[in-house]
Amino acid sequence: MADFLQKADEEMRAEREKNIKKEIRTLKKVLPYIDKGKKSTVMTLIEEAGFLRAILKELKEEITAHGVREEYQNGENQRGYKKSVAAEIHDKYLNTYIKTVSAICKEVAVETGADQSPEKALQEFMMRGVKK
Repeated sequence: MADFLQKADEEMRAEREKNIKKEIRTLKKVLPYIDKGKKSTVMTLIEEAGFLRAILKELKEEITAHGVREEYQNGENQRGYKKSVAAEIHDKYLNTYIKTVSAICKEVAVETGADQSPEKALQEFMMRGVKK
């Protein structure tokens, strides 16, 4: 049984690493538009966003499988439902992910001289790379 759990853990880690690298590859497309002095800071944000995105995917799968609430019991007579741990963590990580990507967007907007919101600047930049 321990071998099975260890193998499942290794597969989960490998999938997480794959998802992290995928998000990093996507977000790294903005690096040529970032000031050289800020690239290492933006790269740190990109790596953090990659990690957060991978964890969010796992949490979403957990929530889909088990729901957003879980039963609790305090003593013999007090029972009920509360927000699941996965749902709470998902909320916190999603907010952090949004802030992280917004910080990246802001740098793209500043460096491209975009006369628009950082989110719009990143969206337009990303769409330029899409082949029609």
